[in-house]
Amino acid sequence: MDALERVKRMQGKLTQAQKTLDNFENYLKKFESEQTNIHSLIDYYGQDEWHQDRQIFNDPVLGEDPVNDLLIDNHQLTIKMLEIATKIIKNNRE
Repeated sequence: MDALERVKRMQGKLTQAQKTLDNFENYLKKFESEQTNIHSLIDYYGQDEWHQDRQIFNDPVLGEDPVNDLLIDNHQLTIKMLEIATKIIKNNRE
């Protein structure tokens, strides 16, 4: 591989990495701001209002499973971010 090809390949990698980081930063901001909604759901479920609403409405959103699944997904995603961050900080190339 000659120098020009190598530089073009590295430029492509740089462009792709920057695009990926920009997209991730945007999604990370959304993820962070969404935590307020998640905490509101946690506060609502299991409270008196939730029990009253469940008696009045027959809506799947009032079930415990959707919120529990969301909390598990949120927790697992947060752990995955910590694992990735730890690898990056340790300069692990895996």
